[in-house]
Amino acid sequence: MATPRDMPRRLTRQPQKPTAPPAPRPAGDWDRAAYVRGICGSSLHSHARLVALVLAELAGPDGVVPEERMPDLFALARATGITIARARISLRNLQRGGWAWTAQPPHCTQFGEIRLTCPGRRAHAERATSA
Repeated sequence: MATPRDMPRRLTRQPQKPTAPPAPRPAGDWDRAAYVRGICGSSLHSHARLVALVLAELAGPDGVVPEERMPDLFALARATGITIARARISLRNLQRGGWAWTAQPPHCTQFGEIRLTCPGRRAHAERATSA
């Protein structure tokens, strides 16, 4: 029978490897209407969809939310009306689903630049180039 002594003293988290940013897009390649349709039709939690729609509103014509428009997690929580913890979880879910990319790890409150992406369009473009 296992005892508490058999348990490790401290669980350590494995550091996450930073992901590479998506390839730069030509100006005007990002389609806000397609992104919004994709988000609204996705199976994401409603808070994640709300965060994505706010980010889409703040994004420029290239699908990038510059740092000066969305400086930190607190501003994102204020803009959506959800808690800071829920905003962090929602942004992490968007990153995992391929809907958003930021160079900062999920536990940071400062994002830097956020790049919005459509996972379906990326897969479609990859299939088109390989065919």
